[in-house]
Amino acid sequence: MTRNFTQTLLSFLLIFSLGFLLNPVELSAQNIDCNGDISGTAYVDSCGNCVEGTTGALPCIDFSPTVSISLSNLECNSLTDFSFSFSQNANEPDVSSAVFS
Repeated sequence: MTRNFTQTLLSFLLIFSLGFLLNPVELSAQNIDCNGDISGTAYVDSCGNCVEGTTGALPCIDFSPTVSISLSNLECNSLTDFSFSFSQNANEPDVSSAVFS
């Protein structure tokens, strides 16, 4: 019985080895982008977003908000309202993290 088991095991290993030699499995590292696509082209932009590739997202652009400052009254020694407003374009870094100086 031991001999049959050993012969069966050796036969199996021989067949497995020959099968691998005749039909090798390619083992290689695959690049996966930030969107999870194999060999994809998506990347993390300077805003920290996964963009391009198959994401459908565009990279962020430089932060260049439009700033408007206005006073309701320009007379000296009188109270006035001060208005400060800003807007930003799509794909710019979030204005909540900006420091105006």
